[in-house]
Formats: sequence, structure tokens, C-alpha cells
Amino acid sequence: MTLRLKKDKAARTPTLPEVSASSTTTSPQHSSSSEAQTNSIPGTPRMSQRIPLPHNSMFVMGLETNAKWLHGINPDNRPLTVKCPEEQLEQGNRISLTFRQIGTFLTKDASRIWGQGAKNKKKLEAGSVMDDAKEGQRMLYAFGDENQKSNFDWEDAYGVGFDVLHLNRKVD
Repeated sequence: MTLRLKKDKAARTPTLPEVSASSTTTSPQHSSSSEAQTNSIPGTPRMSQRIPLPHNSMFVMGLETNAKWLHGINPDNRPLTVKCPEEQLEQGNRISLTFRQIGTFLTKDASRIWGQGAKNKKKLEAGSVMDDAKEGQRMLYAFGDENQKSNFDWEDAYGVGFDVLHLNRKVD
């Protein structure tokens, strides 16, 4: 797992996120200059931290850490022959799951939508599921902003909600 400061935090010197005592020991590292991103101090690399995750491990990240740090599972391109037995399971393939608690619901026929992530919050006021490319694009931009900005305003971006499910059309 690698944590990197979001672009708008890179010019500051924050403390690295705390990792629980049950996690593997971590050592902070700075990104190489090839990973440097444009920010208020040009050429300043973003601070990063690598966290080794052993087989069957779980990394739990809180809201504050998620707001300030990008996170990702790095690809492991080592040959299968140099990996430990646990890493060789399933021919070295890995999976990363993310769980979020968002209460959005659909009717059985998937034609009506309501809840936290939808425009209408109550079942009795459920709206029609939309097939609207611009609405889908608005949702994708909100996801991108959440991932890139540490001062992300959840209510401003998501509060109105989205009644779109499928993102398969181009915006003209």
C-alpha cells in the first residue's frame, strides 16, 4: 500500500498518518522526483509512505486520512519464483476491496432510486433512474475531486445526489 499526499497538500509538511499497532511497521519515504506533481511550490515532490501488507491483511483508513492522502495497492511485478508461498497463491494474482457505507436503494426492477446517494432521500419519493451522460459525468467529476482535493466538500459535491447508475454514454 502506498499513501501519497493529495496535490493541494504537497506544499505543506503534514504529519504522516498513524498506522495501528497491529499493522506492519512503516517507514516514511519521499516520492522520487519523477513523481513530483505541480503544486504551489513547483518541483516539490509529494510526501509518500509505503506500508507492507502481508497475505490476508486489511488496511483500514479513516476519513481524515482519506481526505489528505491518495492510496493505492502497488503492482507486484516480481517473478512468481521469488515470491513467498502465500504470494504464489492464485498464480500471484491479488484483489483489493473497498467498502463504503452509502445507503442508496433501487426497486426490484431497477427503475426507481432513493436514499443517501440519490436525489430523493425517501422511498415514497423515489425518482426514476436516469440514463443521462451529463449527470454521469457530473458524478465522475465529483469522484475525481474527492480523490484529489483535501478540502473536498462532500455536501456540495454529493449532497444533491445522483439518479444515474450506468456510465456508458459519451457527453456531446
